Amino acid sequence: MLASGCSAVVDGDAIATPGEEGKRLTNPKCNSVTVPLMEVPLDNDSEPRVEVPQPAGWERVKRFESGVVRIYLAATNLQSNGFVPNATVAIANLTGKASNEDAAFAAERSGLESFGVTDLVEAAGTICGYPSKTLTYNMGLGPIPSHRVTTTLVAVKNGSKVFTIGVSVQALDDTVRGFDTGRETILSGLQVSPPAIS
Repeated sequence: MLASGCSAVVDGDAIATPGEEGKRLTNPKCNSVTVPLMEVPLDNDSEPRVEVPQPAGWERVKRFESGVVRIYLAATNLQSNGFVPNATVAIANLTGKASNEDAAFAAERSGLESFGVTDLVEAAGTICGYPSKTLTYNMGLGPIPSHRVTTTLVAVKNGSKVFTIGVSVQALDDTVRGFDTGRETILSGLQVSPPAIS
């Protein structure tokens, strides 16, 4: 899941999404945010409900979205070296592959390592009361040179079902002014609420 849709140069197909942040699901255990929240589309009501912060200048690009990658945000104003910084929000159903949150994290890490990432650093935490892991690593895909990526994973168990939410943020040059702030806003402000049905 973590490498899906993560590396692309955006060429002007962005879609601004003012007002698409909807109604805020308001899990009281989540961090408060001061930017609009975009509700992530779900496949069904057993999936955890997710909202992602949308900082100014980060626009949704629907053509890079797929079954796993539910939201793709691009910061065209922060482009450097022909690469547009981006953030992807993915939801994966690991039911049958992982029986609990720890197994879900292990499965995601194993999948990531299969892409040949290097210098992986992992930190445990919680987001909205759910266990989380933040992974920072170097990754290059195809013509995209190796660069630092930060991914926050949240594991949610719903009865016998296990899901992960993965938010990855990356730039070829993460020293571009404004990128750090955008990345921190997106990752620290991620909102995860219980599924509508169990």
